[in-house]
Amino acid sequence: MLGIDPTMFGDDAFDVVVSFETIEHFDRQDDFLREVRRVLRPGGRAVISDIVADRDVPEELQRDAELWSGCLSGALREDLFLEAFATAGFHGITLAKRD
Repeated sequence: MLGIDPTMFGDDAFDVVVSFETIEHFDRQDDFLREVRRVLRPGGRAVISDIVADRDVPEELQRDAELWSGCLSGALREDLFLEAFATAGFHGITLAKRD
């Protein structure tokens, strides 16, 4: 798991947090999202570009190192992805683009 150092940035430190294919690399995506929420000022915006799945990624694919490096093995199901944001305290969640 990538480490999060909660002392690196203070609460409400940023207007915008941008993440590009990051969440799936964390063992505990909820920790990552709570940290993003913590460092955002009230009214701030998180812009996340990530791979999501329409179903759970099978365990054998989750253990495939090549798929991990391609950001596929750790993909969350889309509904769980959106739920994780809501649980972390985000509101007004929208999908800007879906391919």
